[in-house]
Amino acid sequence: MPPRCLAKPNFAEAVERLDAWWSGSSLGRPAVTCSVLVEDPPPAPLDPRTEAQRDMDPRWHLACARRQLDAHAFPAETMPGLFPHFASNLGIPSVLAGGVLDYRETTAWTEPMPDVYERDLPDFDPAHPALAVLAESLRLMGEQLGDRGLLSVPPLLDGLTTLSLFRDSGPLCEDLIDRPADVKRVAAHLDRLALDAHRALYEIINGFGHAQSVTWAGIYATGKAEMVQCDFGIMLSPAMFEEFALPGLRLATDYMDRSCYHLDGTPQTRFLDLLCSLDRLHAIQWNPEPPAAPPTAWVDFFHAVRDRGKSLWVACDTRTAIALTRELGPDGLMLDVRDVKTVRDAEELLTQLK
Repeated sequence: MPPRCLAKPNFAEAVERLDAWWSGSSLGRPAVTCSVLVEDPPPAPLDPRTEAQRDMDPRWHLACARRQLDAHAFPAETMPGLFPHFASNLGIPSVLAGGVLDYRETTAWTEPMPDVYERDLPDFDPAHPALAVLAESLRLMGEQLGDRGLLSVPPLLDGLTTLSLFRDSGPLCEDLIDRPADVKRVAAHLDRLALDAHRALYEIINGFGHAQSVTWAGIYATGKAEMVQCDFGIMLSPAMFEEFALPGLRLATDYMDRSCYHLDGTPQTRFLDLLCSLDRLHAIQWNPEPPAAPPTAWVDFFHAVRDRGKSLWVACDTRTAIALTRELGPDGLMLDVRDVKTVRDAEELLTQLK
């Protein structure tokens, strides 16, 4: 834990409740997160440069982190996580592998690399310019904000999904049939590259006494934690998911102290038993595609997750949070409640969930 976390007065209590959630239990109610602005939040920082230029400036990432702390309250188990949001949280592994980012209106994608199988992809380079920006961003946050918030390593996309950015989804589906050995080889290289980057960046935050993680989904854990994922998995059958996606997920979960699977779309429910075969996977994040049915329509699946010993994260509104707690019980349940807008709203909700 960090020496102090001034933006989070109930930090120790929240950590205890989140530790219980990761372990599949509770302290009498579900863990709860929500995004709450203070009464008069400061404006977002303004910068006339392009997103590509801002991404390569550690002081821009510092300014965004400072605004995150200044503009928000952090009730219940909401944590003040601080990390550089680089390339829309999608492009770090692809850049480290020699990819070129394609900044569009709202998202930074990666330019295709059709000959990726023929290239000699680089190994991890601690002097890579993008990694140097991320490292300096975390150092600045640690020096200037480390007693207020919680440093964390930025998200790192899985190897198979990163490969789909290089090859595009259609050709990669054909590659699974036509050249499976190449797919496995390159995906494994990209997975190792991402974990090497994580090790290097985690060492930096650990040097500030911040031996913890706050994932992009806002979930805190002591030690190394990540929202492990395979967004490309939605294209796969269970047999192909086991062959092509599960090895990378096992590599990631074996490395992390805590991990939650970002279940990207309801079709991925077909992988539940395969995911639960990962001994070091602790939780599953429910992330349905719009316009999927509301969470209350999926309680049978939620029970299946809990029956297999995995904790569960669900985004919902207040009414649904109360209904899910009654149906599932508080153990191993985390609710990200989207219609809570004030600290008082959060306090009232917590009373109803006890």
